[in-house]
Amino acid sequence: MFQAKHYTHLLDSTRPLIQLQIKEVLKPDLYNNKYTAVIEALNGHKHTGRVLVSFTKDSLENPLKIDARVLLKGSFTTIASPKNPYQFNYARYLKKQGIYHQIKSAPSEILNLRYPKHSMRGYAERFRNYCIKKLEQTSITQKELAIIQALVLGQKRAVDTQQYKEYAAAGAIHILAVSGLHVGVLYAILLVLFSPLLRVQKGEIIRSMCIISCLWGYALLTGLSPSVCRAVTMFSFFAIAQTLRRKTSTINTLSLSFLILLIFNPLFLFHVGFQLSYLAVLAILTIHPKLSKYYIPGNKVTSVVWNTATVTLAAQIGLAPLSIYYFHQFPGLFFITNILVLPLLGGILSMGILVIVLACFSILPESLAHFYGNTIGLLNNFIAWVARQDAFLFQEISFSGALLLASYFFLFSSLILWGKWHIKHITRWLCSCVLILLVLLAAHWNNTPSQLIVIHKSKQTMLAIKQGQSSILLMTDSVSKTMSNIISDYKTGSNSRNISEEEIPHIFKYKDTIVLILDKLGVFPKGLKNPVVLLTQSTQVHLERFIDSVQPIGIIADGSNYKSYVARWKETCRQKKIPFHSTYEKGAYIWE
Repeated sequence: MFQAKHYTHLLDSTRPLIQLQIKEVLKPDLYNNKYTAVIEALNGHKHTGRVLVSFTKDSLENPLKIDARVLLKGSFTTIASPKNPYQFNYARYLKKQGIYHQIKSAPSEILNLRYPKHSMRGYAERFRNYCIKKLEQTSITQKELAIIQALVLGQKRAVDTQQYKEYAAAGAIHILAVSGLHVGVLYAILLVLFSPLLRVQKGEIIRSMCIISCLWGYALLTGLSPSVCRAVTMFSFFAIAQTLRRKTSTINTLSLSFLILLIFNPLFLFHVGFQLSYLAVLAILTIHPKLSKYYIPGNKVTSVVWNTATVTLAAQIGLAPLSIYYFHQFPGLFFITNILVLPLLGGILSMGILVIVLACFSILPESLAHFYGNTIGLLNNFIAWVARQDAFLFQEISFSGALLLASYFFLFSSLILWGKWHIKHITRWLCSCVLILLVLLAAHWNNTPSQLIVIHKSKQTMLAIKQGQSSILLMTDSVSKTMSNIISDYKTGSNSRNISEEEIPHIFKYKDTIVLILDKLGVFPKGLKNPVVLLTQSTQVHLERFIDSVQPIGIIADGSNYKSYVARWKETCRQKKIPFHSTYEKGAYIWE
């Protein structure tokens, strides 16, 4: 946005003529197809910048594809921040990817749409869509097909929410995101597959070229998605380093690919997938050799089991703090899940590629399609069974940024001490332990002593009263699914250890101030003076007479009210010079 031609310098223009190009197709919601796009011109003048684009769904129109050039009259709007505290901030997430605004439109408002010469990414996406279309013509069920698309082709849009949650609860969510794990497995398979080439002259070079070609061919199969391209780049460096036969550290090779990708796009540093991929590989390179020394398997079977177990444990140790920081949960059965699934992942991935290639040429035997579909079905059933073991899934874990840094300092100190016992290493390790203790104590001491929050939720009323590490949730109705998500975010973000739920009273005291809640009946006690008032359920109270009678010190309207009522109340409060807070406009009301 600091570039002279960035579109943000023309935000004052009223509905400019916008020319943009679609760069990525996102998962649609119930009403809109969503994309990320690059601005090419505004009002006929060249500009640049990335935006989020939403088009309302139209049954007569096909969704846009990558590389589509669109001309429309539109306006830039800011991406809404969350209405309630501690919720996921999608606007901040997009800013870290260089996206600051969105354009909302309808297919009927597109003035011109054309598909020029496709880019490499566009061709890759078309090829992936062709593969998916061919798979849909087989006997594989939709639920199994969704996992195949995610696991082999890197297309997660077909995976429903329930399946995604089951894989997350089982500690196998990484299987659904084609990135470093899948490319690493494929790299290991290719090393073995092309090992006979080592017997010929310059076989090392030929093998590396074949491996790199196959890796980028797989990237093409997955639509050249950024996560796969990053992983393929990383393992391409490993292949090149092996070809040079120079004595070099694998960590140096990993660091080189890391720096080159950041030079190409510095914003990769803020991508969660980028962080997890490199951290997982780094953990395997540093921790796995230490773990593997504790036992020497006597045969190939135990060797595979032991190697899988140590690789899984090493990766999980390295990823645990970052995973808890981002997702606030820890799957206790991750070890069982991965020790059974990871040895089979190479076979599942290889067979999946074979099934897709055969399907593309319309020569896929029905028996093979049926067998592969049943294999994925068994995988889904196993993951669902593991996910149902709720006692082993630790959720709503509060994990601050300071605790994240302290945890990795502790992990680093432990690895150094693990390698060599020395007084300075012991001192560093003890300091890391003290640092974690201090961070935990600071979180306890600095906990908000008292806080009243009027939470925003359409058609519902909910308040939270926090005192230290205890919170009381005041609600009127049974908890809906969306409300339970809000409650979960609140518990995690507020670090509340004790949570109780109570019915909302009509009147109560907070910090020696009376809080009055007016529901649809609008009934309130006589003689009441100077309360803080919460208007709910589109109350029928006559607000002007109420203000003259009660003289409130502030009025709040939550999401259970009609917007037309809220607008009328806002104007009344403006005329009466009473502070007014609408959760529709300002989000949750927080009283500290």
